[in-house]
Amino acid sequence: MKVNQAILSVFIHETEDYNKIVNTIESFFSPLISSSKKNIATVQGHYGNKIVILEYRFDKKNGEQFFKTILDKIETTELMFILTTMDSHMNGSKLYLRFDKQYLVAERRLVLKEGDDVVKCMISFNTSLENIKEEIKKLVSSRIMHSKL
Repeated sequence: MKVNQAILSVFIHETEDYNKIVNTIESFFSPLISSSKKNIATVQGHYGNKIVILEYRFDKKNGEQFFKTILDKIETTELMFILTTMDSHMNGSKLYLRFDKQYLVAERRLVLKEGDDVVKCMISFNTSLENIKEEIKKLVSSRIMHSKL
């Protein structure tokens, strides 16, 4: 797939264990994440609480590998859901995915989630939506064919 760039971002509230979240994300996407550009910003929440915004930016080559890593690590049912709802997760050539932060930290799994307390991923493509769907369809078909029914 032709990826222009990819961004993974997460909000870490002061009531959360910063090191645990960062270590989980970095080990889950290791070793690829070490080639990303890491940005950290601290902002003040609505009630005066401290929020750290952590962002990892991947260039073309590493962005494509990052997206492949997501596709490899996500469960087939979640992948099928992405495929069937892709139109609502696309804005132009960008695919937006949200994964439950708590599942990632506690169980080291990518579970799709709408709403807050998520790890956000944005993947920007330089190919058509149809091409992206075809690639994901091939992956789903391959997994189904090789699974034990």
